[in-house]
Amino acid sequence: MKIKSKNPYEERKRIEEKASEYGGYVERLSRSESKYEVSLSLTLRLPADSFDDFVGWLVDNFEVESCDVRMYTVSVFLTKTEVDVLESTMKDFESYSKDFDELMDRAKEANITPELLEVMWKIIEKKKSLTYEMADLQKRINSLKYRLAETQESSELAKLTVNLFYKKPVKIVDKDFTRELAISVKELVENAVRALKDVTVGAMTLFLNLCALLVHGLVYVLVGLIGFVAIYKLVVFFRERFSLFTKKK
Repeated sequence: MKIKSKNPYEERKRIEEKASEYGGYVERLSRSESKYEVSLSLTLRLPADSFDDFVGWLVDNFEVESCDVRMYTVSVFLTKTEVDVLESTMKDFESYSKDFDELMDRAKEANITPELLEVMWKIIEKKKSLTYEMADLQKRINSLKYRLAETQESSELAKLTVNLFYKKPVKIVDKDFTRELAISVKELVENAVRALKDVTVGAMTLFLNLCALLVHGLVYVLVGLIGFVAIYKLVVFFRERFSLFTKKK
């Protein structure tokens, strides 16, 4: 059952008190809360003969938004029959165990012979095996009894889950939201300035590196031109000298 509430904590107390009046109790309680809603969930256990009256009281006194009530019958016959059969088997095992004890006592009173020792050993092995079987059988009986108790409780007490929810009023301007928005904008601007600074510094560094490379290139070209001119003049000088020497001859 889902109930729209204006004060979930006060209404939870009312529901718990009313359930107690009907002979029921709160089996489980959970709470969740967000910025927009508070929700309380109660799992109630109520006597089966009071269940309809309690549901009617909830419908009359609260704003029920939705309700899904399902009735079902729980059978305990099969589980109880299994317990009875296993307990009967346990009594048989206990009787066999007493018989083994009596046989062992009689064997101890007789004259010890190899054949008697062999019989005594077989009795011990049978008693040991029977003890293990009795222990396993007792575990099964305890497990079935636990299930039977739960099933009987379910058949006597009905379960009802009630969800109380309260929608918080919507604020047009939320101080927390405004503060978070201002912090986000500030971080965005700082990141943009930092990125622009990094890009500017990177561009300036690249420009200076290109200028240095260009200057080095110009120096190398100038040195090459000077060397070329010097070599050219030296070649011309030797050619003229060679021509004059040839004419004198």
